[in-house]
Amino acid sequence: MRRRGFTLIELLFVVVVIAILAAIGVPNFLEAQVRSKMSRTTADLSVVEAALHAYYADYRTYPQSTPPVVDLMRSAWTFRDEDAATSSTTAPVNDPWGAGWYSHTTDFESEFWRAHQQDKAVFFESGYDLAVLTTPVAYVIGGLRPDPFADTRDLPFVYFNPPQCVPEILGQSNYPRYVLLSYGPDTDQWSPSDVANPMLGPYISYDPTNGTVSSGDVFRDGFQ
Repeated sequence: MRRRGFTLIELLFVVVVIAILAAIGVPNFLEAQVRSKMSRTTADLSVVEAALHAYYADYRTYPQSTPPVVDLMRSAWTFRDEDAATSSTTAPVNDPWGAGWYSHTTDFESEFWRAHQQDKAVFFESGYDLAVLTTPVAYVIGGLRPDPFADTRDLPFVYFNPPQCVPEILGQSNYPRYVLLSYGPDTDQWSPSDVANPMLGPYISYDPTNGTVSSGDVFRDGFQ
């Protein structure tokens, strides 16, 4: 008795059908992952933000940034001033941070990080400064929330206290403010299209209507 196998045409047809289904299913699966991470990021940022407000209610200040972060941010401020001084097209404008900004052909973000590649990791790990929210008083139950979009597992959200790092930002060192940042769906903490200055902003908010994986930052900033 002869057994009839699949013909080459039949096998090719099956392969084509599987390829079409994969082309439809894989993007939808990846989209679902991004949407899930965004929901978690938004919820976790809200939890940390509520803890920051509770901490401020007790101490009348937000958690301090560690010396390495302070040094890096002061360096960014100095780099900014030097960059502005050497630009022939400096044009100060107002920004949400009240410090004024400038626009010219030099890409500050790229130039600054090119000069501080080793320090960049320090800044990205600045979220560990929020450990004061877990002990001795547990403002955050269950430990610090990691950034779902970080390229390193369990890396916390970026955090810093701008006035403590660079009092000149707002002209007074006791002006309380905090910034929380996530890598965001593009997994790039900052790009020239996202932010004018890694310390000052202004930041461009992530907008899913531009595509689930698009540029823009997921951030929270606040003050009292």
